[in-house]
Amino acid sequence: MSLELDGDHVGQRMGERSQSFLLRCWLEPDESPAVGAVWRFSLTHINKNLEKKGFADLEAVVTYLQHILTQTETFSSGEK
Repeated sequence: MSLELDGDHVGQRMGERSQSFLLRCWLEPDESPAVGAVWRFSLTHINKNLEKKGFADLEAVVTYLQHILTQTETFSSGEK
């Protein structure tokens, strides 16, 4: 089953309480032959500016998302 959603329509239905991100993951050779390769990440916030950030590890991605989503919750509840 395939589901197609229009981004603007979804935002209106969700009351603008949704965030969209594109996560890219790739293996990059490490400088140390003992390590081999390491995962790298970039996250693009799908908004008007298409803000893109790079991360050295998955933990940093999760920390960033937690920060962004916490700000969104505070903003939508009117506490900011």
